[in-house]
Amino acid sequence: MDNKFSKEIIGALQESDPKAFETVFSSEYRNIKNFIARLINSDGEAEELAQDVFMIFWERRQYIKDDMNISGYLHTISRNLSFKLLRKRHRENTLISDLSYRYLDSLAPSNEDVYYERELNILFLMSIEELPIRRREIFQKSFMEGLSDEEVAAAFGVSEKTVQNQVNLALNEIKQKMIFFTIVLYSVSGSFTV
Repeated sequence: MDNKFSKEIIGALQESDPKAFETVFSSEYRNIKNFIARLINSDGEAEELAQDVFMIFWERRQYIKDDMNISGYLHTISRNLSFKLLRKRHRENTLISDLSYRYLDSLAPSNEDVYYERELNILFLMSIEELPIRRREIFQKSFMEGLSDEEVAAAFGVSEKTVQNQVNLALNEIKQKMIFFTIVLYSVSGSFTV
């Protein structure tokens, strides 16, 4: 995988060098915040989540490998935190409007939540595989590997606008499948009943 950070920066991160962290933060923060904002549709919450991403990144710095794609790793953390927030939003809205108050005390993650998270991650990956080939390749470069629109456009010989359109189309297709699957999962499990 391509990595825009030198081995020296990665080594310094592994050694807990704050200047190396500042280098990564300065280079990646805006991209991560914009990526999260697209997923959760909220600039304010994206700012908070982006800060959480870098906090988690710093806390896990000892696990950074020499050949790790730092940008891709940050995007993976971002994606996971974004999905967690979206699940939390959905769960809160559903619980408040559809369930009795006796369930409000049980918002802590349960085995069922872990199961749903695993199922949603599997569905997410399957949904990506079902995308048209070119859209899937563009989406993976942008979304999974964390390349900028400019880098993806150069790699595929298309405009940045085309990259943005393809990523948005892919996200919409994936979201629709995940919404449908979530409704099916919850209705089968009986979570929507009072």
